[in-house]
Amino acid sequence: MDAKHTNDVEQVEVKKTTEVILPKRERVFEERTVIDEKLIIEAVMKYRKQHLDETIQELTAEEDVDLDKLDMVELTHSMIYRIAHLESYTCMTKLVLNSNIIEKIEGLDTLVNLKWLDLSFNKISRIENLDKLVNLTDLSLHKNNIKKIEGLDNLKKLEILSLGDNKIAEMSNIHSLRPFKSLKVLSLKGNPVAADETYVANVIAFLEQVQYLDYKFLVPTDQQKGYRPTELETILKEEKKSKKVEELKIKREAENKIDTAMNAAGLRTLYDDMITADKAYEKICQLTNINVTFKSDVLQKYEQSFRKAIEDYYTECEAIHEKRDDEEKLYKAAVEKADKLSKDNSVALIQEFEAKKNIAIENYGDADGESDELDKLKEELKILEQKLMEGEMLLVEQLSTVNDVFTKKMRELKDRSNSKRSEFAGIVGELVLQYQSNVGEFIEKERIKLEEYADEDSEAKTKEQAFLRSDKCEEAINSSFESQKEYIEELIAQCTKEEEARMKSRTTEIGLQNYTKNRTRVSEIFDVVALYEQVITMVELEYKEESEEEDD
Repeated sequence: MDAKHTNDVEQVEVKKTTEVILPKRERVFEERTVIDEKLIIEAVMKYRKQHLDETIQELTAEEDVDLDKLDMVELTHSMIYRIAHLESYTCMTKLVLNSNIIEKIEGLDTLVNLKWLDLSFNKISRIENLDKLVNLTDLSLHKNNIKKIEGLDNLKKLEILSLGDNKIAEMSNIHSLRPFKSLKVLSLKGNPVAADETYVANVIAFLEQVQYLDYKFLVPTDQQKGYRPTELETILKEEKKSKKVEELKIKREAENKIDTAMNAAGLRTLYDDMITADKAYEKICQLTNINVTFKSDVLQKYEQSFRKAIEDYYTECEAIHEKRDDEEKLYKAAVEKADKLSKDNSVALIQEFEAKKNIAIENYGDADGESDELDKLKEELKILEQKLMEGEMLLVEQLSTVNDVFTKKMRELKDRSNSKRSEFAGIVGELVLQYQSNVGEFIEKERIKLEEYADEDSEAKTKEQAFLRSDKCEEAINSSFESQKEYIEELIAQCTKEEEARMKSRTTEIGLQNYTKNRTRVSEIFDVVALYEQVITMVELEYKEESEEEDD
C-alpha cells in the first residue's frame, strides 16, 4: 500500500475514534464547544451584521466590542455543552443559548441583571441554579428533558415561562406556579400534563394571573370557570392562613418600629414573652388541676394586673414620644427660620454689591480705565466678604443656642422616661413578688386540706399529696419568680441602654449636620468672592489690552 492510501486509512481511523459512545445518550462528537471570549465576539459580530446597518463601520468593527458593557448575547446552534466563563458579564440582560447540547443549568450566578434567558432545545433535565436571577421576566426551556417544575422560587418577577415539549406529567406542577403573581404567559404544550382533560381548567382555577396559555389568549368556558378541585380548596385555606400570618408579621414589625422609637421595644408583648421564657410556670399551672379556683384567684388576677401595668406605662411612653416629636418639630422650624434669615441677608448683601459692581465697571469703561473705580470695588468686595462671614458667625451662634435648648429638652424627656421606666419596673416587680406570695399561700392551704383528709386513701388524693408536699413545688415557685424578675430587669436595662445610645446618636447627628452645613456655607462665600475677583481681573485685563492696542 502506497503512502497516500496509508494516510487515507489513518484519517478514516481517526474519524472513527473521535466518537464518544455514552450509554442512554446521543453520540457526542469532539466538536463540542465551551463559551469563551472569542465565541462571544463572533456572536456579537454576527448579530450586528444581521440587525444593524453595515455601512456604519464602527458598529461592525471587532475591536469596538465592549465586553464589559455587553447586554445581550445569542449563541445558538454552537454545540455548546456547558455554560461557563460568563462571570464578568454582569451587565447582560438577555442570553440566548437555544439549540445546543447543554445538560445542566449552571454558571449564571453573577448575571443578576438578566431578564431574558432562552435555554430551549437542549438536553436539560432539571431546573436549578437560577436563585440569583431575581430580575428574570422571560424564561424559555422548551424542548428539554424536564419532568418537574422546580427551582423557580426566587424568580418573583417572572412573566413568561415556556416549558413546552418536556416530560412534565403531574398536575401538581401547575399548582406550584400559583405564587408567581406576575406570570402572564405559560406554555406547557407537548407535555403529558397537557393531555389531561382538566389541563386548561386547572390552569384557570389555580393560575388566575395567566392570560395566555400555550401562546393562545385564555378564554375560559362556564364549565372551566366552575371547576373547583379539592386541592384548590386546601391551597386557598393555606393561603388565607399564610396571609393572616403575614399581616400579623407586618403589623408587629410596624408596632416594633414605633415601640423602638418610643424606647418601649418589647413592651407590648412583655407578659407573653416573660411567661414563655419562664420554664417553671407550666408546672405551677398544673395546680389548676388540684383546685379550679387557683386559675381565677391567682393566675388570671396576676395576668390582668400585669397587663394593666403595661398598658399604663405604654400610655406614658406614648405621651413622652409625642412630646419628643413636638420638640423635634420646634427645633427644625427654629433651624429653618434662622437659616432662611441668614440666607436672605446674604442674598441682599450680594445684590447690593452686584449693583455697585455694575456701576463701577460702567464708570471704569467711560473713563477708559483711568479711574480708581475698580480699586474701590475691590475694597467693597472685602467688605462684602467680611459681612457675609459675620452673618455666618451669627448664624452659628444662633444655631448653637437653638441646639442647646433642644438638647436640654431632650435630656429632660430622657430623664422623665427613665423615671417612668423605673416606676414601672417597681410596679411589675411588686406584682411578681405578690404572685410568688399568692402561689405560696395557695400551696400551703392545699397542704393543710390534704392533711385533714389524709385518711381518704384515694389515688387522686395520693397524687395531690405527693405533688404538694414535694420540694418540686417550692423549686417551681422560686424558679418562676427568679425567671420573671430577671426577664423584666433585662428588658428595663436594655430599654435604658438603647435610649441613652439614641440620645447620644441624635446629639452627634445634630453636631455633624451643623458642622457640614457651616463648611458648605463658608465654601459658598469663598466661591462668591473668588468669582467677583475674577470678574474684576477680567475687566482690568480687557481695558489694559485695549490701551496697549491704542498705543501701538
